[in-house]
Amino acid sequence: MEHDFDSCNDLANKMKQDLKSSGFFVNKDKSIWQPTKNLIWLGFVWDLNTHTLEIPSEKIQRFKNDINSLHSVSPTARQLAKITGKIIAFMPSLGNICRIMSRNMLMLISTSRYWDEQILLTPNAISEINFWHNNCELLPSKTLFSNNFLPDKIVYTDASSFAAAGYTVETFKKVVHKMWTYEEKQKSSTYRELKAVSITLNSLMKYFHSRLVKIYTDNQNVVRIITAGSMNSELQVLAIEIFNLCVQNNISIEVEWVPREENKLADFYSKIFDFDDWQISDIHFKYFNNLWGPFTCDVFADFNNNKVPLFFSPHWCPGTGGVDAFAYDWSLYNCWIVPPIRLISRSVLHLSKCQGKGVLVTPKWTSSVFLANHMV
Repeated sequence: MEHDFDSCNDLANKMKQDLKSSGFFVNKDKSIWQPTKNLIWLGFVWDLNTHTLEIPSEKIQRFKNDINSLHSVSPTARQLAKITGKIIAFMPSLGNICRIMSRNMLMLISTSRYWDEQILLTPNAISEINFWHNNCELLPSKTLFSNNFLPDKIVYTDASSFAAAGYTVETFKKVVHKMWTYEEKQKSSTYRELKAVSITLNSLMKYFHSRLVKIYTDNQNVVRIITAGSMNSELQVLAIEIFNLCVQNNISIEVEWVPREENKLADFYSKIFDFDDWQISDIHFKYFNNLWGPFTCDVFADFNNNKVPLFFSPHWCPGTGGVDAFAYDWSLYNCWIVPPIRLISRSVLHLSKCQGKGVLVTPKWTSSVFLANHMV
């Protein structure tokens, strides 16, 4: 490989002369002997300026025309196969999204008995078609060169029957933890493991922005689904959520399976049960919010029970404003304070130290130390 235009041009001329001297006929119409950083080859634009493999605009337009030709919701299997064939052909440029966002169309094609049989498009298949029509020009192109770089962040995730967890490998670990709702507890183990990856990315996305993140999981299905999607509609939705989250935050992820023995710490975090996860009903919160609000910060909360958009949580979780409420100045907010029982006295002291304001909610426990010492 040459490093400048002149040496590259000399090499091209030498190769051209060697071919002629060897008795080969050089097709001038199909050969490019002038060094260039941008050319169309094998149906793609090879751009060495941006190091990307892009789809030519003419090819994109023909693809969109094919989608527009599907005038009804009952195209033939042949018409739909033409669309999916082009989508799969985009994989060298667009990557795994081509497999993820064509699953439902491929399922319909596989059920047809002959090529000219009309197929009734399902809502999911229509959603995939609309996705490609609206986004095929906006999706990021893959790099021409394989990523042999070390990841910027390394993450381990796991899920138990009652919680999801993940953590970053660094000196001061960022631990993600979320208790499952009743509905989530009823889901399959694969769903919960995949959801744990989504929750971890969502919780730490500001730290992962524009980074290469290596994710380790002890569930082999998770690796396959993130890479290629799933025939299961619930799992497919999660795979798409993860993809969209990464695109929106310019996050590149590599997912790899590890044996359970190498994922013990994430397993430990996923088995932490939050016994302090209690809250006030929405009806009572609205009453106090109308009386002394509006509250601007829910000091002790998580993704499942926060009453206002800004909240602090014991662990990282989606939407949290920070971890460890006592590390923040409560005077900046009108605080809604519903602490764990063991932290009530400390909460009163911290609120006083910050000279903050808010409403502290505690159980009615008249013989307790915190009521005797701090309440009037």
